[in-house]
Amino acid sequence: MHALGEVIQVVNSSVDLETVLTTIVVKATQLSGTDAGAIYVFDDVSQEFRLRATYGLPDSIVAEIRDGKIRVGQTAISEAVERRTPIQIADALDDPSVTSM
Repeated sequence: MHALGEVIQVVNSSVDLETVLTTIVVKATQLSGTDAGAIYVFDDVSQEFRLRATYGLPDSIVAEIRDGKIRVGQTAISEAVERRTPIQIADALDDPSVTSM
């Protein structure tokens, strides 16, 4: 509940989307006990997911992910969207559905 309160406080006090998304990914990563996390947004025009916020990822990985194109139907991310349910991936580096962009 404390983490949710912090996110709500940032949402209410900031008009900067980057700040809000970064706070959300930080808290979600911490609460889930994972090493890193990322938030993507969907661009309706290009039909692609675009990386918007990360936490715990090395800059080299972020740069590689940011340069990749994730389209509907091609990756685990798009699968989660199509199913409208979250998915959990034990090790994103070893899962081809994550890295096949």
